[in-house]
Amino acid sequence: MSGLTVTTVKAQQDLVPLTSPNSAARAYINYIVAYTDAVTSAGHTLPAGRFTSQGKPGTLTECDNVPEDQHPCAEFSNFHYDGQGRIASFDIDGQPVRTVVAVGGPAQTVSGVTVAPMGAYSDTGNGTVVVAYRVTNGTSGTITMAYNGAEMVSGGRQHDTSGGSGPDKLPPQVSGLFLAGFAAQDPTGTFQVEADRDGGGGPLANLTVNLVSVP
Repeated sequence: MSGLTVTTVKAQQDLVPLTSPNSAARAYINYIVAYTDAVTSAGHTLPAGRFTSQGKPGTLTECDNVPEDQHPCAEFSNFHYDGQGRIASFDIDGQPVRTVVAVGGPAQTVSGVTVAPMGAYSDTGNGTVVVAYRVTNGTSGTITMAYNGAEMVSGGRQHDTSGGSGPDKLPPQVSGLFLAGFAAQDPTGTFQVEADRDGGGGPLANLTVNLVSVP
């Protein structure tokens, strides 16, 4: 778990084999990898965190180094393993990880544009859901991604984007990683994003994909 304090995609990818296949623990690590990839691809640097046991047996607390973060620490506990000794599940701030993470359903392609959901995470401290997703421009022209205009239907309510990041434009045959944040609680539901023609040509594709619970 101390590997979660690293901030490179490669180091976080090395954590994947330590988790049980198709488990909530792996879904969480896959989301973390996608999140870090999206942030670093956008040219941002993530601060390294730190781990401490804080005197609690079987519990690890990870804190980031961002002074303005209102929820700088997360507590990991109640670890469970599969028959091969790989982590299958754990709790984050007392909540089972399977309740705060979602996996992406099938990708959708419309008018040559493909959106593939990488997963979603409900932050246990600040009441937000962040969706990580990949968009591939399979057309012959440049597209503009309106990631700040993404929407999520979750918990029976529609939520508008409260923040996001990603490339403004995608040239032909190029993929990009994006993040979209919502003031929501449930990481499952439907996620909607729009791809526009570059140069003011209007919407090219409206895409909707599912975010589902870990099996």
